[in-house]
Amino acid sequence: MANKKQMFTYILKDKDLDIYKIGKTTDPSVRFKSLCTRGEVYPIAIIDEDVEKELHRMYDDNRIGTNAKAASGVTEWFRRGGKFDDLLKEIDDGEEVPYITPHAMLKDMESKGNFDILGPGAMWDFDNIVSSRHALGTAFLQSIGALVGKPFNYTVAPGYEDDIKLYTIKVSLTDSFATMLASTYKIALGDKSTLEALKTMKGDGTVCLCSTKIKGFTFYFIINKVL
Repeated sequence: MANKKQMFTYILKDKDLDIYKIGKTTDPSVRFKSLCTRGEVYPIAIIDEDVEKELHRMYDDNRIGTNAKAASGVTEWFRRGGKFDDLLKEIDDGEEVPYITPHAMLKDMESKGNFDILGPGAMWDFDNIVSSRHALGTAFLQSIGALVGKPFNYTVAPGYEDDIKLYTIKVSLTDSFATMLASTYKIALGDKSTLEALKTMKGDGTVCLCSTKIKGFTFYFIINKVL
């Protein structure tokens, strides 16, 4: 008999509508790729056991939709209010495992106009590398002192334990921390051909002008605080 696959319970946030989905899956990465494509939808928590029905019952008063729509998954969405707000606070305080990825944080920066790519060459290379935003996001976290170590062997820097969690080798951020970073910092990315242009962006709010290698490609990026 085949071994039973590990089941995970997850919570997604739809930032545009301010509603939340509680679901379950045996493969979070694949599930999130299918769900996190519409608007600003991203995972905020993952639990390494099947507690979906328990959470659905607990927060039934916050449920959106009717049983007639259950087949389409509509009833897995919940609105804020009451005890559900307490759960969201637990997640944001780090009492539950957060699951906002560096990729999602960088996409939030992009939507706020705080992430830019200079030059068609850098844009082409960056956009055609799988997991490029995750890699740059973790390099950014390391550059501001929130992570220490090397890729796949990071540790959380002292003082950031309540903001960042490591779920196996994956970096996860609390909602408030990711939102704060996306609003506080600006990142401009380029390659060797645009390095001089990046240097002209140095100013009083500059944190660093750094480089990182992603899948064999060397990128340069400057981090500035939003003044």
